[in-house]
Amino acid sequence: MYSIVYYSPTGNTKYLAQYLKKCLSKVEVEVLPLEFTDPLSLKEGEQLILMFPIHGFNAPRRVKRFIKELPSDLYKGVSLIAVGCNHTWVNDAASLAIKKKLVKKGYQVYLDEIMAMPLTIVMKFPEDTKKNLIKESRIQIRDISKKIINLERTIRRVPMKSRIISFVGKVESPAARLFGLELHAKKTCISCAICWENCPMGYSEGSRMHERKV
Repeated sequence: MYSIVYYSPTGNTKYLAQYLKKCLSKVEVEVLPLEFTDPLSLKEGEQLILMFPIHGFNAPRRVKRFIKELPSDLYKGVSLIAVGCNHTWVNDAASLAIKKKLVKKGYQVYLDEIMAMPLTIVMKFPEDTKKNLIKESRIQIRDISKKIINLERTIRRVPMKSRIISFVGKVESPAARLFGLELHAKKTCISCAICWENCPMGYSEGSRMHERKV
């Protein structure tokens, strides 16, 4: 069993995860959203393919927490696929921290790939740029699927400048928490519960568990 676990707040990574499953059609594959997947519920398998967006030149906090809770020796190996908005050196160290954590847990990391997809927040890419990025990403996913089956490994040196900008980017995490404190439901809220049921941090599930205990 190959497990594709993805974290996709904007939908880009989910799109690539589903396409990767299609490219791995000759093997048994499960696709799981990270925010609704308990690491302790995963069963032993051939390989874990972890896909996530790049936030502040690093993996998101939610992804780091998932790896922290992941049991050791559950899979024969792990492949990492980080999704940013470009292929430049600024993202080269995006998965460096979680890769070290996986190695400490005894995992062999096969792939450490960086992909580019159009930005869906903050600013919009021109239509031609978006189409070209998606086309290139689909080609890259097909190539990655072959590497996964053949147990190939990514050999990539991370330059010091990438490590430095990754370290600086970690400041974004506490800043994002402060920004989140200013997000509130407006008077026009109709209590449809979409945000509640799809909370990427899993707060809705945690609250339901708390209610059951009470």
